[in-house]
Amino acid sequence: PERENNSFVLGKQSIRDKQIPSLLLKLKKSVKELRAELEEKDEEIHKLKRNPKLSQLQEIEADLKVYADETVRLRHLLEQTLKMRIITEIDAEDISELEEKYLIQLNLTGIIKNDNMEMAAAIKSQQESYTALEQELQESQESKLKMQKENQVLKKRLRDREKSVSYTHLRAHETGRNLVCRLL
Repeated sequence: PERENNSFVLGKQSIRDKQIPSLLLKLKKSVKELRAELEEKDEEIHKLKRNPKLSQLQEIEADLKVYADETVRLRHLLEQTLKMRIITEIDAEDISELEEKYLIQLNLTGIIKNDNMEMAAAIKSQQESYTALEQELQESQESKLKMQKENQVLKKRLRDREKSVSYTHLRAHETGRNLVCRLL
């Protein structure tokens, strides 16, 4: 079986070997025809270039491109010029009016700054007085606590004295009989 396979492969190669020369001839013929066609086209182009109508057309196309580019450039310059003209057409009255408005705004800004500084000073003063009042309140609360403690001490002393006064008062009203009992 392998020999048959090899012979088959060899058979294909022999067929290919026969086809290659005919294929080469066809390709060479095709290359010749294409070269001839290329030469004809080159000659035709050369004739067209010598033709005055074609060269004029090319010149006209080049001029058209230059004209279009110049038109775009000039349009741009015109737009810039119009913008500058609009800017420079502002009347002197408009300028003086704008200056007046600027001065008024500047004056108002100064007034607002001064008011702001005065308000800041007033706030600072109020904060200082608030701090002083808080301190006084704290001192008066401390003083109140001290007075309450002293008041309690004085009430206690007063109660103690009332007792002693009561006892002394009782002794002043003692009779002889009560006095004897007390000494016992």
